[in-house]
Amino acid sequence: MGYHEICLNIKDKGWTKVKGDECIVGPHAYMGDQWVGFDDLETVKIKVIPLFLNQNSDRSDANKYL
Repeated sequence: MGYHEICLNIKDKGWTKVKGDECIVGPHAYMGDQWVGFDDLETVKIKVIPLFLNQNSDRSDANKYL
């Protein structure tokens, strides 16, 4: 299932989006016994920005770019 389909399922088909307080693991959505995990913009930033920083950088350095 593509990201666009996931968004439509949440918006138009009553799927429930669940996201924890910390963005370490991406959100997931479900309806009945079907579920899908995905990355949203926030989780993509958390995963990608450190690639552009020094290898020794920690997460606090990445947060200034969010």
